[in-house]
This record gives sequence, structure tokens and C-alpha cells, in this order.
Amino acid sequence: MTSKLVTMMAAGAAALTLSSCQTWGPNWTEITGVRYNRVPINTAAVTIVLVDGESVSPMARGLPIRIAPGSRRVTLDAQPLQAGWLMTLDYQRQTVTFDFAPCRRYWINARYDSPVTGSPWAPFIDFTENIAGCDPNAPAEPAKK
Repeated sequence: MTSKLVTMMAAGAAALTLSSCQTWGPNWTEITGVRYNRVPINTAAVTIVLVDGESVSPMARGLPIRIAPGSRRVTLDAQPLQAGWLMTLDYQRQTVTFDFAPCRRYWINARYDSPVTGSPWAPFIDFTENIAGCDPNAPAEPAKK
């Protein structure tokens, strides 16, 4: 194939991919389950499974997920902090509602009662920051599919 044909095919594939993605208005929110602070030994990362009952792509785990601002139901998985926890698939699932402000990135983590046992955990927002290039004062537009 010529390089021109390869370039045209790549551009077509990119256009098709982008046309199937959600587009966002002038403001949005991002969430991630990656652990932000490493100092408290009774905290851990979570996996974001669902947002408002819709599945989150496994490819997106660990990367910030774009959502519309506002009140959202988020379903999270966390593994118990105990000896051998890396070898188990004993996830503990919780669904919680958070109120997300526009143009903010949120790190949601798990806080355990004890760092050495399989104790219960509670989700919490560990850190937030502004998203560059996002306008929090612009009127919110619903996401388009």
C-alpha cells in the first residue's frame, strides 16, 4: 500500500472512532479510583465499576473517567486489606452517591477501619483539583452519544 492510502485509512478510522465517542459541553467532571495519598496505610485504591448504573469500560480503569457534573451514583469495588489480599478476588462492592462540581477531578479511595484485617471500608474523596481548560461558569450541556 502506498503511504497516502495508509494515511487516508488511518484518518478514516480515527474519524469513525471519534464519531462514536461522547462529546462534552463546556464543563465536565472527572473521577478516578487511583490512590492519591500513599501515607495513610488504611487507605487503598478502588475500581469504579458503574456510574449511574452504566458500566465503565475496563480499559478506563485507573484513568480519569469523564462524567456530567451533579449528583451521581457510583459503584465501587475494593479488596480487603489483609495478608495475601493480592491473591484473592474477594472484592467488596459499595454504591454511594456523590455530588460532583463541574470542572473538578476527584480521586475516590477506600478507607478501612484497620489496615491489617479484612475490615469494612468506606469510600471517600481523597483529593480534588481543577481541570485545565474547563469553564465551571458555562451552562452545563448534557453529554451527547
